[in-house]
Amino acid sequence: MEEYLSCNYIQNGINFYPNDTIKICCFTFDSAVDVCKTSEPINVIVEKIFTKKFEMIRDFRNGKIYDCCKNCVCLRKFTDKGELKPISTITLNHVAFCNLKCSHCGYIKQMETQNLTDSDHQSVLNIIKGLKEELVTSSNLIFDVGGGEPSLSDGLIEIVQYCIDNNHPVHINSN
Repeated sequence: MEEYLSCNYIQNGINFYPNDTIKICCFTFDSAVDVCKTSEPINVIVEKIFTKKFEMIRDFRNGKIYDCCKNCVCLRKFTDKGELKPISTITLNHVAFCNLKCSHCGYIKQMETQNLTDSDHQSVLNIIKGLKEELVTSSNLIFDVGGGEPSLSDGLIEIVQYCIDNNHPVHINSN
């Protein structure tokens, strides 16, 4: 099989960002490819996520590297046939507020230059539940919660409780 560059997020992850946006990149705000909005129906979200993943994997197999992927530390070689895999990582970076201004944090730079607002927690939770109902998540689904500062969010407890109730590991990055 022929090798190609890709990353685990493009292969099997999604990321919720502020402003009700879903992306399939784990690091960047403005250069990552927007896939859809949390306000869209679950079947449209699923279709858009997997259509974009398939397109990007096909492009990677043909040697194209997206601007948002250049110099990314997550790129690695894959040797599969480029087939789509279930979502196994969901990152929740949908909280726009942080009470600190750490000099090393790229998130704070984005908050200062963009008009970011928290994504609606209930919409995010409904999409997570919908992805599971649509059978597009892996049985070993994990959650990574970041921010801004997630502990300042009113909706965090409900999302974490859902993860616990469904035996999904949760990693929370907090200050």
